[in-house]
Amino acid sequence: MKKVIETIWQYKLLLCTKFMEALGVLMLLYELFSLIFKLEYLEKSYVKLGVFIFIILLSIGYALCSIFYKKKDLTISINKRTQMTIKNGDIFKANGMKVIPVNEYFDTHLGDGIINESSIHGQFLSKYINQISSLRKMIDEQLSKFEPLPENRTRTMVDNLPKNRYSLGTCVRIIIDKQYYLLVAIARFNSNEHVEPSTEEYPEVIRKLFNGIEQLNDGNAVYMPLVGSGNSGYELTNMQMLNTIVQAASNANKLSITNGLYLYLYNDEQIASINLNIIKYLYDRWITLK
Repeated sequence: MKKVIETIWQYKLLLCTKFMEALGVLMLLYELFSLIFKLEYLEKSYVKLGVFIFIILLSIGYALCSIFYKKKDLTISINKRTQMTIKNGDIFKANGMKVIPVNEYFDTHLGDGIINESSIHGQFLSKYINQISSLRKMIDEQLSKFEPLPENRTRTMVDNLPKNRYSLGTCVRIIIDKQYYLLVAIARFNSNEHVEPSTEEYPEVIRKLFNGIEQLNDGNAVYMPLVGSGNSGYELTNMQMLNTIVQAASNANKLSITNGLYLYLYNDEQIASINLNIIKYLYDRWITLK
């Protein structure tokens, strides 16, 4: 019960908006019905009171449903060329360019406390575990187009780890086994190979990601996870990250993905923490401010 009350209080503005929307529509329908059919009993005061109470209750129910009844998917128009769909799914089963969040070193060493095997990065490496040498070569070839950060450090936890660090938001495209991947640096490591918090950088990282998607998608549909929701060091809720991603996509004026942009929620924790009704409400309000 406490959680319900906290949710209602947190989204009280959405509740009021939805309540007023429903109340306005239902009152209009009632007035039209009364005007068209002119039924005498509708003029009685106790009938009017009963109808008004019923309409109030329906409006409250509609407003509460807008928060507590969760959509399974949501499609929004980012611009005339791009639609974004948010739903449950596995990006590795999708046919298009897949976004893989990685760390600032674009590591390909799985395990030993470097890359978590259950992360998207870890799943990607596991998928090509027998082709790691080729994958490393392809990544390094693409990274040669970028200037590494000047402050590199010695990495001693495992032999032969990459030495060069790259700015968060750096994107490279990899094509392996005829599959397109966009690797994006989202996590900064410390000397213990653990992530360092970089919450204030998240919006800029996502902006750079969409710039990379625009430059490198080559007409493919694009599939991305909820970037940053794992152990990436961002002290944001899943809802805050998803809202940031949606707004960043909307702000990417040149974004053109004619075959669709898809954001897949890929585990139970993510699915439980996301309310797409609220994301749609926030997006609609964001659009009116642009």
